[in-house]
Amino acid sequence: ELEVTRHMTDVNGHVNNAKYVDPLWDALPLFDDYNVTGFSIYYKHECKLGETLDITMSEPERISANKVEIFQKVDVCGENRLQAKWILSKR
Repeated sequence: ELEVTRHMTDVNGHVNNAKYVDPLWDALPLFDDYNVTGFSIYYKHECKLGETLDITMSEPERISANKVEIFQKVDVCGENRLQAKWILSKR
């Protein structure tokens, strides 16, 4: 869980789109022998100052001999606000 603080928000009190990447990255398990080769975010609804973000993720799924795919979602009070997809390739 992560509380939205002022440094994460824009002038409207919404989380700046670029500020989602760090907490999503921090929530990933350690993949020392992989590089990020793909990343996408689907925004459903903005997150606001003071809200608590609940970040969950899928188990890594092998999509080829050297690539895995991981899905994450961010919920606030049980409502899904965004979904992210990472593609990691073995070095």
